[in-house]
Amino acid sequence: MGVEEGVLWGQGWHVINIGRISEVKLLDGDKTFTYIFIFPDENQGEFCSKKITAYLRELFLTKDGEIKIDFEKYIGKLKYRTMLDKSDLIAIQKGTLRFPEFFKQALKGDVTKIILF
Repeated sequence: MGVEEGVLWGQGWHVINIGRISEVKLLDGDKTFTYIFIFPDENQGEFCSKKITAYLRELFLTKDGEIKIDFEKYIGKLKYRTMLDKSDLIAIQKGTLRFPEFFKQALKGDVTKIILF
């Protein structure tokens, strides 16, 4: 498991990588945005987690001191298969009897997006 964290100017982020799953939390004042990335294998998960961490460091350490949170635009450049938000999870839950436990936990928590590779 790898954990990377950074906090600057009241803003913050952390990345937790556990095998195939990486969780990114962006803290913006009293708002928290949580993104969960699910990769096909552990090596890809670790590699992408490092790339995401490097991007966040660059994002939060801008030369002029401004914090530019445009993480969803960055996600859009990644080659993922599917992106789900809470409304997608609710629709999937209503349409299936076998709703994965992982998705149940995501619905209980405050997950902004789940990105499947």
